[in-house]
Amino acid sequence: MGEPQRRHRAVELFSSATRAETLADGPIERERLVDGVTGALKTDAAEVRDVVDGLIAARLPARTPS
Repeated sequence: MGEPQRRHRAVELFSSATRAETLADGPIERERLVDGVTGALKTDAAEVRDVVDGLIAARLPARTPS
């Protein structure tokens, strides 16, 4: 996968993770968020975990998953 494809994939995962977190009624557990994005995008859970961990580290989610 080339650099443009990796960036596009990262944006897709970021968008899906932040959308799921935003639509949640309350705090969402990290693994529940990972499972939801993994299932929706049919992608590797480790890749989604990396993105979610990056979002948490950057303090981007409104509510930090546990």
